[in-house]
Amino acid sequence: MLRRARVPGRVMRPGAAALLALGLVLAGAAPARAEEGLDRVRFLLATDQPPSPATLARAVEDPVAALSSVALDAAERMLLRRRAIIALGHLDDRRIEPMLADLASTAPEGELRRAAAVAMSRLLGASAPERLVRRLASMLRHQDPADREVAVSLLARVHTAEAAEALADHRAVVDALRRALQREAR
Repeated sequence: MLRRARVPGRVMRPGAAALLALGLVLAGAAPARAEEGLDRVRFLLATDQPPSPATLARAVEDPVAALSSVALDAAERMLLRRRAIIALGHLDDRRIEPMLADLASTAPEGELRRAAAVAMSRLLGASAPERLVRRLASMLRHQDPADREVAVSLLARVHTAEAAEALADHRAVVDALRRALQREAR
């Protein structure tokens, strides 16, 4: 609330110009605060442990928007983008699942596709809905063997009949098991 200020010899009233100036100052501070929030999120993502939802909530007003901004920014370092995607899987917000589903199927970078699939499986849990199983089953046919391996691993964690059916006789399962055995033999 603005009050009248006593100035020797006269009384000053807050005028429209003063309110406009205050609005301009505050509006100019909003983008700066948003960038500071993104810097805090980048700092949290660069640490060894992923930030908890509570830590993210204290760092920025909207953790989902901040993490999405980092994850979708092609100019960001790949490590921060991947960690932002994984951190999204720890949050509970209905805006996250469509974005993760889109990233899991369309991201040009395999590392981001795999991170989105892992985050989506964490977000939806072991009793994953059919839409997640369909996405992961489609990853079984992806040209990148690492994507297929992640899909096998994630489908194996889902305890539904659809997941078991997707894994039943798929070549990607055999390939993933073969590579795992070869790694252990070395």
